[in-house]
Amino acid sequence: MNNLENFKEDEYENEFELKDLLYLINRYKFFIIFTSLLFLFLANLYLYSKPYIYSTYSIIEIKSNSKKSNIASDDLLQNAFYSTNKEINKEIEILKTYEINKKAIEKINFQVQFFIEKKYKKHELYAEEIPITINKIKVLNNKILGVNIKIIPNENSYSLEIENSKKDKFLNHILEKKLLTLDNKIYAFGNSIKTDYFELSINKIKDIDQPIYFRINGNSRNIYESVVSSRLNIQQLNKDTSLVQISYEDTIPKRAVDYVNSLVEIFLREGQKSKDKISNKILTFIEKQLKNVKHKLKKSEKALENYKVKNNIINVSAQSSTMINKLSDIEVKISENNLKRTLINKALQLIYNGENFNSIVTILAKLGDDGILIQLNSLHKLKLEDMALKIEYNNEYPKLIKIHNQIAFIKSNILQNTKNLKSSIEDEISSLKKQKKEYEKNLLSLPKKEMTLINLKSQYDVNSKLYIYLLKHKSEKKIINVASTSDYKIIEKAYLPKSPIKPKRSMLVLSFLFLGFIMGVILVAIFSKSSSIIRDITDIKYPKKWLFCVEIPFLKGKKKKNQKINVFEEPQSIFAESYRKLRTDLQFLSKHKKSNIILITSSVEKEGKSTVAVNLSAIFQLAKAKSIIIDLNLRNPTLHKYFNIDNQMGISSYLNEVIDIYDIIFLTRKPNLDVIPAGSNAVNPSELILSKRLEILFSKLREEYEYIFVDTTSIGSFTDTFPLIEYSDINLFILKKGYSKKEYISKLKDLTIKYNLKNVGLIMNGSINRN
Repeated sequence: MNNLENFKEDEYENEFELKDLLYLINRYKFFIIFTSLLFLFLANLYLYSKPYIYSTYSIIEIKSNSKKSNIASDDLLQNAFYSTNKEINKEIEILKTYEINKKAIEKINFQVQFFIEKKYKKHELYAEEIPITINKIKVLNNKILGVNIKIIPNENSYSLEIENSKKDKFLNHILEKKLLTLDNKIYAFGNSIKTDYFELSINKIKDIDQPIYFRINGNSRNIYESVVSSRLNIQQLNKDTSLVQISYEDTIPKRAVDYVNSLVEIFLREGQKSKDKISNKILTFIEKQLKNVKHKLKKSEKALENYKVKNNIINVSAQSSTMINKLSDIEVKISENNLKRTLINKALQLIYNGENFNSIVTILAKLGDDGILIQLNSLHKLKLEDMALKIEYNNEYPKLIKIHNQIAFIKSNILQNTKNLKSSIEDEISSLKKQKKEYEKNLLSLPKKEMTLINLKSQYDVNSKLYIYLLKHKSEKKIINVASTSDYKIIEKAYLPKSPIKPKRSMLVLSFLFLGFIMGVILVAIFSKSSSIIRDITDIKYPKKWLFCVEIPFLKGKKKKNQKINVFEEPQSIFAESYRKLRTDLQFLSKHKKSNIILITSSVEKEGKSTVAVNLSAIFQLAKAKSIIIDLNLRNPTLHKYFNIDNQMGISSYLNEVIDIYDIIFLTRKPNLDVIPAGSNAVNPSELILSKRLEILFSKLREEYEYIFVDTTSIGSFTDTFPLIEYSDINLFILKKGYSKKEYISKLKDLTIKYNLKNVGLIMNGSINRN
């Protein structure tokens, strides 16, 4: 394993901390503000183009029928025609059905919508706002449904123009899809017109001073499925109450109110009609039975009286009286069973029709077949589920197919069980008739006159009891009809909403603003990570064993000319303070040494190493630390320019053994800072640096100076710096913000491993100066 492999990922200061994020936000705050404002603009653009949705609701009470239920449970006639139990879920599903909504759709007239264009968007017109009427509409091509048609008025005439959607125009441009067009004809208001897509007549109600747009939505079924069903919401307010809320959403608040009130009105009216229809059926049935029984009663009464007069019979014997009562009871039971059979036939008819399940339940409940009741309950639940699914799906939907199969199976069972019940009732009737025959046989033992009298008296008693029973229920039913109230009550009518429910403007604007901020931060982070240039200190990943990574900021205000020592020029600036902090760090690292050699280099040229070197030496001078700076960049020397000294003689002259050490040390205007320039005779820099005289130089300088700063060539360009590393105590590598590349860090890491560099520190140079 080589040395490079010893550097694992966790050895680097590469954790992304909150302070790094805050630094990025601060550094790119104007870009983030721009993205936030851009998203804010998009939010307002969306809100402007999106119509507001208003909602209103009405609350109705579905009254409890508990009292009626008690009456009906003892009354076969009532059970035959009247449902005694209003189920909330069933009523809700009925309110959702197309058949109920169809009447409301036709009343509100959803078939045609009208618009005008104002401020680059369309505003819908409703009711008295509409200046025209469109009648006798006949759609000839369904492609026109939902398409905006422009009416261009001209006094008493007009022309029509189809406004194709942007989507259709795009498809026409890309796929050459044919656009909808109309002939450029002039039509007169009030006349019937015919195009390739529709027939209609447009009548003007009031003057039109701008184009009007209209949209044909198709028939009631299309409108219900595409518009109404998704906007209508019906729910029970609380499972413990019989209150139902009917709410509707629309872009026109008044239309929402009109639709809800119309739907409630139609539902209540239809419910009352159904109730009146049931009541009328009951009365019709009773009156028909009364008529038949009354005729039989009169006939039997007359026959009985005539027989008594003719045979001079006043009273019958006790035996005959007993026989009469028994035969009468049997006849009544037979009549009751005949009525039961009538009810069973009614139930069978309802089963065949697949409706009025509550009526079937009450009939069979009285007849006492629990098995059928369980099956009817299951059938009712399936019907409700079927109604709910049909709002959104057609009959090919798999779940609907399954439900239809289950309904067919249960219906078959109910039908069979009801037939069996009918057979048992017929068996009972047959048994009663047999008993009647037995009594009639016993009558043969009586005198002929009494036998005839018993038969006549029995017929009279049976008809009399039935007549009284029917007459009683006719009177009750008339009283009920007079006192009858609706099973529904409007608790609260729909009201005109004052504000829209969506879109939520404030929430949407804040959401877009926040989204813009987040998007800006994400883009900044992506840009920061993907960029090959080091743009801030957070882009630098360095091994933890390196000393530090500090940043020298840009100088604010007017730019300084090159070769100015800014620490001397602006000692109180933030720029100078950053060098003071760096000085503190270096002093802490070197406090146990008498003298320190600090080498300053960079990856490539123009990263500002010379600027850092002179300002660093200057800040140590201000702390009265005896310091010297050496220009060992023999290829491109610049230090003499900063201190305004002659570069004819310097360290190259010394290394060439031309002059002595003290001949190359130049004093500066600052008492604690000296400088050794590069000199002008560096023909072979790489060989000069390998001279043994360099070791002697450093040895003597250590004796006289606390800090020795060495400005060298860039390590990425030349190899001159590497021999100097063995003399240095601290190695500072300079990077230039917005200039240096991230790959330099990796190369520098490899070099520290290769040359076993210690005491490595990074300086992020943001200075305006370059060398």
